[in-house]
Amino acid sequence: MKLESCAAFISLIVILISSFAAAENSSLITAIDISGNTKTKNSVILRIIEVKAGDVYTEGLERNVERLLLNSRMFYNIKVEAERAGEGARLKIRLKDKWSVIPFPFASFRENESRYGISLTESNLLGYHKRISATIFREKNKFSEMLFYHDKNVLGSKFRLFISLKNIKTLVDERDKKQKINSYYESSRGIDTGLGYNFYRNMTLSIIHKYNKLAYSDSDDTVRRPENAKEGMLGLSLDVDEADYKEDFVKGFTGRLLYEKDFESLGSDLSRKIFSWRFSYYLNPVLRHNLVFMNSGMFGDNLTYGHRFRIEQLRGYERGRFQADRAVVSAIEYIVPVHSFKEARLSFVTFADNAIFRNEYQSFSVSDSKSDAGVSVRIYVRRVLIPVFQVYLAYGFSNQKVMPGISIGMAF
Repeated sequence: MKLESCAAFISLIVILISSFAAAENSSLITAIDISGNTKTKNSVILRIIEVKAGDVYTEGLERNVERLLLNSRMFYNIKVEAERAGEGARLKIRLKDKWSVIPFPFASFRENESRYGISLTESNLLGYHKRISATIFREKNKFSEMLFYHDKNVLGSKFRLFISLKNIKTLVDERDKKQKINSYYESSRGIDTGLGYNFYRNMTLSIIHKYNKLAYSDSDDTVRRPENAKEGMLGLSLDVDEADYKEDFVKGFTGRLLYEKDFESLGSDLSRKIFSWRFSYYLNPVLRHNLVFMNSGMFGDNLTYGHRFRIEQLRGYERGRFQADRAVVSAIEYIVPVHSFKEARLSFVTFADNAIFRNEYQSFSVSDSKSDAGVSVRIYVRRVLIPVFQVYLAYGFSNQKVMPGISIGMAF
């Protein structure tokens, strides 16, 4: 017993001595030198890397700083080095700002469906990593407009704010494409706001408020339903971004859970509840290849046409045709880079999509699933992880049709 006590005491003494020795030999970061950034403020970069002068230097710090800078998706040509000077370490960061003002003309065409417009985005407003975006597009012979603002660090804090103003016109309840039988336009004008808090690593919990004024009209703008219809919703969302981003590919998990409930609506739509989700998981089975698993879904009560879930992943069907009250949608893509240009990348993509849905005409069951598969060729602008141009060919297994498509910009 005494022997065991002595051994434990000696072990404790060894641990304490090792700790004191490590503390004496540890290096402090004496300074952080940042160069190459022509727009982004140094204070923003310091907030991103989560390191400041006076912190203890640890092995592998350079790789972690580089990873954080890449994940911000604001910089490229990043080099991080630590220079030892006596008992201290000087951290040197060299980087370049990405383009932050990007005009995105976009268009998509498949069968009789078309959508086109332009979006102008500033992703690093005044060098403070704030995003503002303005979009105008034409669909179903009507123009729609949106304005969006996103602040990831309100006044340098962990709070996040987004504001969206929108004026969207949608053709709904269409039964016959040529005659437009039993169809009408829904005009939705309103504001969406959200205030979130980044409470753990890359997890953000947000409170969301939506308020819209609705109007309904025929294709000749004759009003069919009350103009003073209003709707308001409160929501709670959880956003997770655990992915590591490179210039040409991404690896890891991103996702969102969202619950919304009406506090104001027209008629029997009052007290609607909507639960929706989306997530993507990226793998790199081969260097610079991406295998992407995507899943999204919505479950709602008595949803109006404006809130029905738009299933855009079904590339072998008309865009937006299946707008279900309840749906589960999955997609798989394998992205292979074919050729790299100075500022662009050409990729070959194979994909498979499936959706199980329920609407007012069909029950929610596996027998109602829609599936397709196909191939596409995409062009990505360098350092942008979304396709800016793609041509694809999809086969719909449910309708046994081959459907070609083309999109420019961010339109799917």
